[in-house]
Amino acid sequence: MNAPNKNIALMTTGGDCSGLNYTIKSIVVRAKLKYATEVIGLHHGTRALVDAEHLSYTRFNLSKILHCQAISAGSMIGSQSSGNPFHFKNDEGEYEDVSDRVIENYKALDCKGLILIGGDGSFSIMSRLAEQGDIPLIAIPKTIDNDIGFTENAIGFNTGLTQAVNAIDALHTTAMSHKRIMLVELMGKGTGTLALQAGLAGDADIILLPEFMVDPDKLIQKIDAVMKRVSKYCIIVLAEGVKDVEGSTFLKAHQDGSKRYAGAGQYYADLIAQKTKYEVRLTSLGHVQRGGDATPSDRLLGATLGVHAVDALMRDQRGKMLGWYQQKVIETPIEKVLSFEKRVVQKEVLVKTAKALGKML
Repeated sequence: MNAPNKNIALMTTGGDCSGLNYTIKSIVVRAKLKYATEVIGLHHGTRALVDAEHLSYTRFNLSKILHCQAISAGSMIGSQSSGNPFHFKNDEGEYEDVSDRVIENYKALDCKGLILIGGDGSFSIMSRLAEQGDIPLIAIPKTIDNDIGFTENAIGFNTGLTQAVNAIDALHTTAMSHKRIMLVELMGKGTGTLALQAGLAGDADIILLPEFMVDPDKLIQKIDAVMKRVSKYCIIVLAEGVKDVEGSTFLKAHQDGSKRYAGAGQYYADLIAQKTKYEVRLTSLGHVQRGGDATPSDRLLGATLGVHAVDALMRDQRGKMLGWYQQKVIETPIEKVLSFEKRVVQKEVLVKTAKALGKML
């Protein structure tokens, strides 16, 4: 067996999704079998490192990560969307910069480097922290929205897509039985990749995306045409980031002061009900898309990127995100990833397909 190396630290941050646990297991297996190295899972992202007296982490025991746990949704070490160490909310409800403290506590773990499984928001925060603390950082992309550049898919997207398509399939029968219009609101803030693919695969009649403005007259005309078919029902799939007819985004303020996307589905359900004679029902899948056992595609992606993340750290790589492109793992500097916005565009083949099938306005 190879001589032991320093530990590898691991964290999952941002919104959870399926495929995280399979990625975690792959990282633990590769580190142990190839490099005789322990993986330390930091609980709930950087929150694990805020309090030096109560560091919250797991030293993984390979034999205890069961298959049923590895394929399940969520993260076995927890995730966190509000643990920014540069703007951290303390117990008194005040915000402070705890980045130096987090770096100091991380270094006390004596790690070779840090593997981050997250989205672009986490990449931005953690790359800044890694630069400040001279921490070797390797990033693995995960997101339901699939809005991260330099990878064809991110972990969690395929399972979220499967959940969405299953829901759309189920709504066809009830929509047909009552001759109703069914709106299905899916995740997708700035990009409509999930809605586009789910709408196509689920045979929706109309697909609305954040990237394209909605013409209300064309929408009503399209609905009328669909409702005159023999089946006399209509399935509309839209992303949560779709704008109103004036071009404004739907945002809702939450208790923590943040604003989140909410209201697009209800807005268009009300608009259609006002302008037509048809019954309209709205289904918003929300966090259902983050659940379910990971699909084979997400397991394969997680296993592959997990192995390569460990190898990259052992080759002394840092500041890189691993992506999957044309059957290969590619390494891209995180700052380059953050400079690119991945959006649905008119010229891409799935948009052309949707338009050819009459599913886009």
